[in-house]
Amino acid sequence: MDLVNTILKTEKEADTIKKNAEVKAEKVIEEARNKARKTINDAMAKREGEIEVALKEAKKEAEKELVKIKAKMEKDKQETLSKSKKGFEAAVKRVLKEILG
Repeated sequence: MDLVNTILKTEKEADTIKKNAEVKAEKVIEEARNKARKTINDAMAKREGEIEVALKEAKKEAEKELVKIKAKMEKDKQETLSKSKKGFEAAVKRVLKEILG
């Protein structure tokens, strides 16, 4: 009878040890998953930050380019107006010369 009790007690202890090991293994696995998720989230946040910086730099460059384009357009506009004015003045002089003789 003592041998049977010892075997039952040993089996019960073995089951307890097995359950404890399974619980610890699940905790280790969960911690590893959480750590992996955190690492991935940190990497994604870093990448998003890098993307935001790149977008800001691109926006600044685009704004600089826009200023250059606007300045060139204004210069071209002034040149066109100047040429138009000179052409108009020449035409008026020609007409006046014809009229006045």
